[in-house]
Amino acid sequence: MPEAPQTRPSPGETRDSGSKGGYNEDVAHRSLLDGSDAAAASESYRDKRRVEPAAVWRPTWLQPSVSWAFVTLFLLFSASLPTMLWYSLKHDGLVPIRQSLVYLWRFGPTGVITIFSLLWSRVEVQALRYMPWIAHRYGMQPAEDANAYDLDYTALLPHSILVQSIRNGHYFVFWTTVASLLLKLQIVLAPGLYSLTKTHIAQPADIRVLDSFHPIEGDVSLAGTSSYYLAQALHSYDMQYPFGLTENEAYQTFRNENGTTFRGTTEAALDVVVDAYIPDTQCLKLESRPFSNITREFRAREWYYIYYDIHLRFEGCDQTIVSSDYISMKDNIPEDQEQILNDWMSNMTLLPSRPCDNLPQESNQTLYYVASFEKAPGGDPSQRTIRDVAAVLCSSISWLSKVRVVDDGVKPVVTRIPGEPKRLMSMNLWETMSNAMPLFVGKWYGEETQRAWGPVNAEHVLSGKTAGADDSGISDIPTTYTTDDLYESTIKMSRIIGTVTGHSRLRQIGSVSETHVIGSTTTSIDMLKVNKWICLSMSAIFVLLTGITSILALWHSKKTIVWFRDPATILGSILFFHDYPDVLRHATDYTRTGDATNWSRCNFTPLVLKTWIRAVVTILLCAVITALLSGLHLSETSQGLATVSDEGYIHLLWTSIPTLVVLSIALYVSACSNAYRSRSILSLLSQRETNAEYLDTSFSDMLEPRVLALSLSKKLGAVSLAQLLAILCGFLTTLVSVIFTMETIPETKSIQLQQATWLGSRDLDDPDVMRNRRRVLSSLVLHVGDATMNYPINTHDDLVFPSFQVENILDPRGNPNSSIRATIPAARLDGNCFRMQPYDDPNLKISAGHRVQGDTFDASVMRVLERMTCPNGTRRYLDSRFPYSVGQNSIGRLYVAGMMNSPGNLADINSACDLGLNETTDFKYTTSRSQTYAWGEYSAVKEDFAHFTMWRCNYTWMEVPTEINLVVGDGEYVLDPENPPQPDMSRARPWDPPLDVPEITKDQGDDDDGAFPQVALKNPLMGLNFPDQIRVLAQPFGPFEPEAFGDPNREIDMITTLQHNYAFLAAQLANVELRLNASENSRTSPAPPSGLPAIDAVMTDMGRRRLIQNPTVTYVIVVILVLVVLANFWLLLSAASRRLVGKTWVLDPEVKGLAPDGFNSIAAMAALLRDSNVPNYLPESPELLPGNEFYGRLSDLTFRMGWFENQQEKAKYFTVGATVDDDFKFIGSREDVSRAGVLE
Repeated sequence: MPEAPQTRPSPGETRDSGSKGGYNEDVAHRSLLDGSDAAAASESYRDKRRVEPAAVWRPTWLQPSVSWAFVTLFLLFSASLPTMLWYSLKHDGLVPIRQSLVYLWRFGPTGVITIFSLLWSRVEVQALRYMPWIAHRYGMQPAEDANAYDLDYTALLPHSILVQSIRNGHYFVFWTTVASLLLKLQIVLAPGLYSLTKTHIAQPADIRVLDSFHPIEGDVSLAGTSSYYLAQALHSYDMQYPFGLTENEAYQTFRNENGTTFRGTTEAALDVVVDAYIPDTQCLKLESRPFSNITREFRAREWYYIYYDIHLRFEGCDQTIVSSDYISMKDNIPEDQEQILNDWMSNMTLLPSRPCDNLPQESNQTLYYVASFEKAPGGDPSQRTIRDVAAVLCSSISWLSKVRVVDDGVKPVVTRIPGEPKRLMSMNLWETMSNAMPLFVGKWYGEETQRAWGPVNAEHVLSGKTAGADDSGISDIPTTYTTDDLYESTIKMSRIIGTVTGHSRLRQIGSVSETHVIGSTTTSIDMLKVNKWICLSMSAIFVLLTGITSILALWHSKKTIVWFRDPATILGSILFFHDYPDVLRHATDYTRTGDATNWSRCNFTPLVLKTWIRAVVTILLCAVITALLSGLHLSETSQGLATVSDEGYIHLLWTSIPTLVVLSIALYVSACSNAYRSRSILSLLSQRETNAEYLDTSFSDMLEPRVLALSLSKKLGAVSLAQLLAILCGFLTTLVSVIFTMETIPETKSIQLQQATWLGSRDLDDPDVMRNRRRVLSSLVLHVGDATMNYPINTHDDLVFPSFQVENILDPRGNPNSSIRATIPAARLDGNCFRMQPYDDPNLKISAGHRVQGDTFDASVMRVLERMTCPNGTRRYLDSRFPYSVGQNSIGRLYVAGMMNSPGNLADINSACDLGLNETTDFKYTTSRSQTYAWGEYSAVKEDFAHFTMWRCNYTWMEVPTEINLVVGDGEYVLDPENPPQPDMSRARPWDPPLDVPEITKDQGDDDDGAFPQVALKNPLMGLNFPDQIRVLAQPFGPFEPEAFGDPNREIDMITTLQHNYAFLAAQLANVELRLNASENSRTSPAPPSGLPAIDAVMTDMGRRRLIQNPTVTYVIVVILVLVVLANFWLLLSAASRRLVGKTWVLDPEVKGLAPDGFNSIAAMAALLRDSNVPNYLPESPELLPGNEFYGRLSDLTFRMGWFENQQEKAKYFTVGATVDDDFKFIGSREDVSRAGVLE
């Protein structure tokens, strides 16, 4: 058992500066304070450094080159970040990047800045470590200042470091600490620096232009009515403009020769310059009230005639235009007849043809006016006077010009090119627009006496106005007009009709019209985008860091030369104190009294290594692990952790905050590692003998990999484990930056839709309203199946649905990316069609023939007789004749078609069966209608049909379960155009109770007021007077070429199309005429007594952005944290073992009392080393020897830290000393002496 120390003040305690009796004066044991005479001792450190050779050693990380390297690095980032932001804003992103590389653009910046922070931490550690030595060397503090000796920045927390450094004037420490904190803030911000965004880039594309614009040759009336119907559909049903047409121009269509799609897409739009057709109508208004004169009035039979002249002058025009015309009316007009008569005139043949120079002179000018006549005073009701005149003079021109088209496949954007020359197209635009008008609209030239006519009437009809009066006796159409009315209607309708005319009629398609041009396509890609405010914040911090490091490099790095070797190691401190005993004496004399220098009795344990702190941290780590695993389970089972938004900076919650959490963990583990490695040499010295190289080693300012390698080589298990965990935890900040990502994951939930309306028979509307409704509806027939068709609400194609109160359940504006799927009962008009046998059926008689008339032949003698049974049981014949058709003798054949009478229609058999029904009321309500279609090819040579067929369809309503998908459009739920309704015809059943079938057209199909459009066929092979519903089947209005009417293989296709068109119109009419409110009774049955049933539906939120936790990253982080928890748990068990049985486990060195708090201070090292015997064995000028030579001189020595006994005076000292000295004998470590049971 070692001998107990003598009772004397511990060498580790602060002593009275005037007390000398306690120091050893024996020559055999010469301590650092002994053996120096007064003269030598009085030579100050500052005086001595003026005569000694210049010091050359400075800490590695405090070299000026290192400071300037960081200046350069931070300056580079200060410039590059704003540059990246500018580039990102200008180009909508930095570089194209794949979504899968999310880990790179979030992991990368965090990892890079983490590395910079680790490198700067070495600068910070060495600045903290060596600042007291630097301060002494450069006289920054008085020698008598206790702070100069007691200060140990490495033992302080950051806030204390900042305060103490300011108090002591150690600005080098202050700025390095501030820079370290700023870098840690950068680590927190870095995960949010970049994000992904969709952007578009342009690439050349080979574009084929498919058509060109040419004037119409041989234009006739009604030839262009498809133009009007297209304009009507665009206006009334919110249709998208078809490809090649916009509101103001028609442009050439094209296709991409290199792409996978002919047109552009929303992700890859096509950009091309093509020709556009641009109609241009300019008008002059009537300048003032014109001179008018009635020149003649007379009666002829039952008519009354009024002839008149008017003299017209227009704005800015010197020419007076005189127009002479007349009106005629029935004589003896009843008193209730309209009081105003309007005589309309449109004159395209003025003399001179271009009377006004202030209108364009490229085309003839057209006079358009209305003269209003009112009843003259007196008793003759037929006499009239001119009440007013409204007039405009117009010039209509057609231009071709280059435009730029950007086609995204949905809604192309057309831009006129400034300065692009216009090319005149020679044509009579006014006449062409007139020929586009159906009969119920009327032409735009000639004259007419009626309420509205010409462009004015076209606007009325297009807007759905009728001449009929409402309940208050007011009509939609006025009886008088002003010049402004004519001007506005003419300009508006000329633009609308002129543009669609260019699209529908002037476009020529074919190889002759095709050309190739070079355009460009935009490809949608993911771009790496810089987040503005994060970038600006980080840029500002890097600017601060640049300024800080510049200050350090310019002013402070010059004063980092400390000595000839490292004075902060044990051996370095011994050498330094040996050379400068005055520093040792001052450190002893002027230091504060306390535990800071009491090595033999200190009981200090670093805060991070205290058992209770380790236990709390372990619990918190377990909580973090549990949270990570629970979050991962929730993410995988619930399709994400939470629904998040892309807006604003809320993403910082799952980027920067997790980084802040794991950064705290990493800092704790790093603090533990620093505590272990800073005490590792002391721990080693207290446990076993070491050589001089150990005494000259310090782990504090080494990089982590080097510490790990060196600790492994020296078998320092605790340091190796702590450093390994610190290195692993260093990756936590980079790993956690990619643990959470946002993904779009649809959400579904069950809801119920409440029906707001139902379908039932109801009383008919006013005839004028019904007529106008059918005229407007006729515009849709030519566009059935068109991708640009927007069907009226609650309909799709030939289906009509009940309406729902969706907004009561979901707010579409609050759920813009939501959709609803439901199966609902849809009504569909089913046509039970069958092919008749005209030549085999004994009840059918077919006759055919023709009459030759010059170069043509008249095929109007063709007829069909069908024998049928009347409702009263009598047998009668239904007589049906084909419409008048004329063929060319030179061709010798003609395709004919007609609508035959059907026995199932009361209107058809009323006359034949003498039923005596009222045509106005008795035919309107019926739950079934029949249509009989006949067509074929007539041969003039055979004087008979070369081919003839008859089909009959019996139409009734069916209930069809239909799956619909609703999406949000313009703030409300509408049918998804990309996912149309899917009817299940296998489950169809008759509608109960039966619904009336609307009257679509006269059952024979020849009705100017019907719902089929009026179009004209110009092919000489086609009969002129096809029924409207068959005429729309033929090209260019429908899909069938003329030869299809004589081809038996096309019959199924044709009857299917006829049936579909009829059912389509029925659905659109039923949507308006058969729709009832939930509580409204129908004409034939009451409303459902228990209300309308709710419909089960599924709502899907397609825009739900969910926060997803990455499993792989989670498991890696959890493994690292589990290793930390296991290490802490092991050390906690070891601490428990120490308390219970007095033994510690492996990898748990005793650090309690190993060194006092602030043991790296000069005072603490002086207290430990002042009684050391090591100076007795030092060679001459040891500080100037190279390391290996110096270690070789001391190779026969071993060293320990503990209690040494001076054998001569039997005094005991706690110090670090050489164990080979028999006069200064090592008697044991502090633990050995403590276990001996003898107090110091």
